[in-house]
Amino acid sequence: MGCRVEIIESEASEDENKELVDDILALITSFSAGLYGKRGGRKKLKGKLGL
Repeated sequence: MGCRVEIIESEASEDENKELVDDILALITSFSAGLYGKRGGRKKLKGKLGL
């Protein structure tokens, strides 16, 4: 895939799982907002065009 993971912190924190969950939720929230925002925009456009 051509991806590279770079570890910034050398010491493992106690909340690694919480940090991972927070990061994944942030990604899901970001993609969901984009998806639902686009769908809402289409709905408004159809309403204005009378479709």
